[in-house]
Amino acid sequence: MTFEEFEKKYEDFWTYPYISGSGRSYKTDQTKPRLETSWTVGGMTGGSCWGTEADQSVSADDEPEMHDLDKILEETAPALTFLQYKSICRLLKTVDSTESEYYGNYYDKRTKWIDARELFEALVKMGYVQESGS
Repeated sequence: MTFEEFEKKYEDFWTYPYISGSGRSYKTDQTKPRLETSWTVGGMTGGSCWGTEADQSVSADDEPEMHDLDKILEETAPALTFLQYKSICRLLKTVDSTESEYYGNYYDKRTKWIDARELFEALVKMGYVQESGS
């Protein structure tokens, strides 16, 4: 299997990073597919146009599971050991960001993702995917 075949097989799972200024996620030659999940980790609300300050803290959401990663691994590597799973989890990256709104309101977000090519290469290295020529 080539990376392109792997990408196509799981195309419904991939997301693509935002193109700067577009406000949308879509595929271009410059974007790389990845599995991704985001959640709120804090923030403040309550600010209004009548002069009230953002004074109500936002509760953090629980960190969501990476269900799409689990589905891919269940299909591709059903005999994956716990230590191999931990090795794949070390490929996960996180980034924090803030979504600002009007009147001082904001939400702190955390995004966790794994690059599709890095996942593919790990599965090849572990012997669960047989890499073929392009």
